[in-house]
Amino acid sequence: MIWLCIIGLIIYMVFHHLFPFALSLIIAVMINPIVQLLQDKLNLHRKLAVLSVLVLILFSFITIITFSLIELVHLFQYLTQIMPHSIEETFKAIQLWSERIIDRSYDLMSSFMNSIQPQSQALLKELMNDMVNSVKDYSQHVLVSFFQNTINTLTNLLKGSYFVLFI
Repeated sequence: MIWLCIIGLIIYMVFHHLFPFALSLIIAVMINPIVQLLQDKLNLHRKLAVLSVLVLILFSFITIITFSLIELVHLFQYLTQIMPHSIEETFKAIQLWSERIIDRSYDLMSSFMNSIQPQSQALLKELMNDMVNSVKDYSQHVLVSFFQNTINTLTNLLKGSYFVLFI
């Protein structure tokens, strides 16, 4: 058991320190055919061919990220225009469902507690309706905040990816 722990620790340490080298080896192997093609067909020096391929890959990556995030932002804008109406319909359906449950619960409670006065029964039903409305308002706020936080996070991610790519 101790040997397994020691071997696992050694593998972790080696992997942790050698990961950048392994990643660069994978990239070198992947771009080698393109570099070889540029060397053979365009008679470029190897350093210039490697630099050209890396710059091409970098700009392709930036372009793909940019267009993807632009489309994602457009999707979220579209959803924020459509969602309030859909959210309102959903919450109306939830409110109707919860009112039915409250009415059933109230009927069940009233059948067991005939000793409650009518004013108390009305107050209890009003309190339950207020609770349902509070839950509805809170859940709407949470959902809208979630979408706004998601858009902000994606924007910050885009900024961070540009900083990392240009560094």
